[in-house]
Amino acid sequence: MTFLEEIKNEFLRSQLEKNKQYQKTKDSWLHAMTPLEDRLKKLLDEMPEIIKSEGISLPVIQKMLKGRWRGNAHPGELGTALRKLGYKRIRVWKKPEDQFKTFWHKL
Repeated sequence: MTFLEEIKNEFLRSQLEKNKQYQKTKDSWLHAMTPLEDRLKKLLDEMPEIIKSEGISLPVIQKMLKGRWRGNAHPGELGTALRKLGYKRIRVWKKPEDQFKTFWHKL
């Protein structure tokens, strides 16, 4: 391989890498600009029915969805979006002296 061919190949590799980074950034922005309710609906549609039937824990879903400005989705906004999608929060008590656990179920 000649020196010019090596330079050309290196240039093409660098352009390909830039395109990958650009696409990743674009996808991240598009995801962040999609309303929380739409992102949540997509996540719930992909979730197996057996998991949804047992109830969904808010912290688990919160970790699966990115927030717009910081880390994870805000729990208050997530609860509102779940209600709009027809879910209801149900508390489960194990023992009277223990704390309850909260799960979201489809009505």
